[in-house]
Amino acid sequence: MSTAKYTFCRICEPACPLIADVDDHGEISRLRPDREHPVSRGFACPKGLSYLDVHNDPDRVNHPLRRTNPRAEGVGKFERVSWEDAFADIGRRLRSIRGRHGVDALATYYGNPVAFNSKAVVPVASLPIKIGTRSGFGAATGSTNDACTYSQRKPSARTSSAKVGDTAQ
Repeated sequence: MSTAKYTFCRICEPACPLIADVDDHGEISRLRPDREHPVSRGFACPKGLSYLDVHNDPDRVNHPLRRTNPRAEGVGKFERVSWEDAFADIGRRLRSIRGRHGVDALATYYGNPVAFNSKAVVPVASLPIKIGTRSGFGAATGSTNDACTYSQRKPSARTSSAKVGDTAQ
């Protein structure tokens, strides 16, 4: 027996309405469009409808992994580590980069799933401020300008021209 739970896709801007069929163990068994939704009238794109395949993919990384062989060997070998060890290692590496190259050697990036999550966007967007860097990027900054950072730097005309062509022609 499954229960229908009304939800929405969090991959991109339209936030398509979905119905998740949840089994007795609390696992989602199927995602389908909400055909009675007054706005979408049952539309949902293939990304959202197939997301259960991504969630259940056997190659999905669900735990921190540490590389155990040199990058020069090509194919990586990894071991599972605890979240505590992973965060401690990342913290050491980031402090080392900041110490050697300055705070603006660090930058943050977040994409669409976080941008449309009301519980995540504020803490994630404030991360560059908390670590002291002027460089924080989101899903749109690469396509809208090359220097959209928290320092309010303006993109140069030369860089914009190289990206999109000379618009004065």
